[in-house]
Amino acid sequence: MKRLLSALVILGALLILGATAGWAQQGAADVIIMFREGVSHPAREAAVRRAGAILKFNYRTVHGAAAHVPHAAAMQLLQQDPDVVAIIPDRAV
Repeated sequence: MKRLLSALVILGALLILGATAGWAQQGAADVIIMFREGVSHPAREAAVRRAGAILKFNYRTVHGAAAHVPHAAAMQLLQQDPDVVAIIPDRAV
């Protein structure tokens, strides 16, 4: 049973990573950008702008920011930023 559960978790993670990779190449998207701990608000804003994205909100309770990424090149620049831990689609809940 543990092996089945482990296999399902791994499969789910692979599906999510594959979907995210394809999604990141599509172009314009609203995203949540997670930064490593210790990155200041001004540094997060600068990273978003440097990549060519538009800052929508800079969170205080988590190490992240909401942004609109207008094209795949901006997404790629964000993904290459050493302060960025993850980029997640910003979807309505």
